[in-house]
Amino acid sequence: MGMKKILVWSIYTRVFHVLAMVMMLGAYLSSGEDKWLSIHASFGYAMGALFLGRVLWGFLDIPYSKFKDFNFNFAELKSYALNVFGNKKQYLGHNPASSYAIIGMMVLLLLSIISGALAYGVQEGMGIASFLNHTVFAKMKIFKEVHEFFSNALVFLIAAHIAGALLDRLLHSKLILRSMVDGYKEGEGKSIQLSLVQKAFGIVWLGLAMFALVYLLASPKSVLLADNNPRVDYATLHPALDAKTTQSIKTFLDENSAEHSTKEAAVYMLARLKNGTMPESITQTQFWKKRHQGIEKVALNDPKIGKISNCKACHPYIEQGSINDRDIKG
Repeated sequence: MGMKKILVWSIYTRVFHVLAMVMMLGAYLSSGEDKWLSIHASFGYAMGALFLGRVLWGFLDIPYSKFKDFNFNFAELKSYALNVFGNKKQYLGHNPASSYAIIGMMVLLLLSIISGALAYGVQEGMGIASFLNHTVFAKMKIFKEVHEFFSNALVFLIAAHIAGALLDRLLHSKLILRSMVDGYKEGEGKSIQLSLVQKAFGIVWLGLAMFALVYLLASPKSVLLADNNPRVDYATLHPALDAKTTQSIKTFLDENSAEHSTKEAAVYMLARLKNGTMPESITQTQFWKKRHQGIEKVALNDPKIGKISNCKACHPYIEQGSINDRDIKG
């Protein structure tokens, strides 16, 4: 007589897995271009909301999903690993390897979000940590490297988790992957039954995570993503200015010049000047040439740009003193 089918993963747990994969893929793909930085941050914050709900879900006394049912027995983990190609013990819920992997992913995701928010604020002067831009901007590279370390570790752990599931499906249970679609496994035990409160929590949890993603993607000026650097519309200034106004403008320009700026471009550009020499134009600096490699040919062939000195063609807010990566056009 075969083993009976048992409902192990609720619809909320299964939808969580799908959303987690979509958000992680979105965060990964949007990390390759500076102009997608706000999109990358949006996926990161939305994942934070999603996993925060998963943490609370783990305390709602739901069989197989609650943290009390996770298997952290090191002896069983060792036995599970040594018998991965043999006749290993089957688990209805999370096996020892996936139990450790899930906790590890939650910790790494938290560290990735915190370090990402700090890097976003320190390096770009944007988001909730933008106040740090004027105090620790010189350490911006460290924050970025720490974020990349935790993010890469998270990607590695997720890849290992997926690889383990695929290997288990290939060597042992044919239902291991199907269970994440229909929620059923074969074995001995009872199917889960959610209470009204648990169902309500699941709806609110997943709904808020999806809302957070859509809202952040559609609202780049929200507090989590906002550009907190001042912009000045020089085009609105009257040509005939009195001495006091002229002096105030000069003071502002001096205070916000590259020598005093905490913007990434200004800091790196000055750092790459040789012997303190000042080139005739910004396009002659090593930093500009590295960041705009190949742009000269594109500019000359595109009538909308025409020449490499036409910064506004790609940086729409350059006249307001802003060249944020996320505003880059084209």
